[in-house]
Amino acid sequence: MRQVIGAAGILASLACTSGRAPVTVVPEVATPDAGAADAGDAARSDPGDAGASALGDGGGRCSGLDTSGVELVNHSDGRDPCAGILPPAPQGPRTFQDRAHLAGDVCGIAVGSGDGHVVWTVNYSGPYILNRLLDADANLLPWSLTSQNVGDRYIPQPHGFLDFANLDHGGELKAVIAITDTGGESANQNVYNAIEFPTLAYSRNGGLAVAGGIDSTPIVTYPVPRRLWVFNEDASTRFGPTRLAGDSAIVAVGIDASGATLVLNHDDSGKLAGEWFDREGTALTGAFQTAICSPQPEGWSQQFDLAPLVGNGLALRRTRADFRTFPSPWHSEWIAIFPSGAPTIAPVPAWLAARPDTSLVALPLRHAYAFTAQGDASRTCSPSVEFVTADGSSCGVQEYPLDDAGTCGVSELRIGVDGTVLEPLPESMEQSLGGSDRTCTLRFWPGALR
Repeated sequence: MRQVIGAAGILASLACTSGRAPVTVVPEVATPDAGAADAGDAARSDPGDAGASALGDGGGRCSGLDTSGVELVNHSDGRDPCAGILPPAPQGPRTFQDRAHLAGDVCGIAVGSGDGHVVWTVNYSGPYILNRLLDADANLLPWSLTSQNVGDRYIPQPHGFLDFANLDHGGELKAVIAITDTGGESANQNVYNAIEFPTLAYSRNGGLAVAGGIDSTPIVTYPVPRRLWVFNEDASTRFGPTRLAGDSAIVAVGIDASGATLVLNHDDSGKLAGEWFDREGTALTGAFQTAICSPQPEGWSQQFDLAPLVGNGLALRRTRADFRTFPSPWHSEWIAIFPSGAPTIAPVPAWLAARPDTSLVALPLRHAYAFTAQGDASRTCSPSVEFVTADGSSCGVQEYPLDDAGTCGVSELRIGVDGTVLEPLPESMEQSLGGSDRTCTLRFWPGALR
């Protein structure tokens, strides 16, 4: 294993042979200039009129934000910006294998809580799913709810999980249920939902935001106003349901490190509008318009999501696929920064704009970010986590290689609340068990990024 120990890329070497798949740290790679494009960018086309991109220039059309003036911090005082950023090399992975139905490239999605537990939602057959609760040693715990509720979402929390449950198989009745680390169900609250499925966002510090055509009582009046309801990690109400200023479709919700919540929706002009609330539910801004174009181009599919930044504020990512062609790979880009509680947006810094097709997780104890490949960009036999300081210095990469060669298929790493790295194996590494059944394998490294 090689490890970056300074911003200049001074290297120290040490051996690492833990587990059947060693985890390695490789030196930093030079970050491209903001205007540079990689080989994948050259082949992509972005929809829109006259080359229009994500953001507006105030004149009604869409244009790009200028990131050329965004500077990285100059550490001329001799400080090593990467000191304390890279975690130690983790021990060998824990492995859990199940038998299930293969749907897509992997068997299911895994999430990790702050107390070291994992929920793995495995596609079984047709509408059936298996929700496996594992401890940090990959032991299957007694709770292992077999559910027909395809819409259930398990949301990791500092202690246990929240289950956003689809109680009536696609109807209006939902519930937020607290799942303890021993698999027991504690408090729960009913959520009545109409129109589209609600938009969800969780905080790694605890909490869940639910936004959409929702209410605390059965819905009898249409059209349904859009509301925001924020829950604590024990499923109790933090605030809401609160009527939002706009009633158009919600496209993204985010909770930043301060606990402030941002809701984004389409407005009548075809751009995104935002509304901030503080941790207790007090409106901080009212509705404000951004210059970000929101309509979905014809023949394309797109979605927006928000990622918390170190300190506070949120970064907006747009993910798109052109379904006019086949195959239709998904590609994403970071397109705007929302300062916490402010009715404004800011340009994406060059170091973030230079990392398309990535997911980011803030690591507040390290004052840094962990970047992983997203979606189709994760089709690699060496999935990795890149560590970047809060001001954009790349400090190195930890690789989690697969025991395969060639094109391994999607193997998107996820990072649990406690820093556990989760890696479902791709289809190419699973074995057929007859019919549409396959082995389904999850590997994870407990607390690796803690």
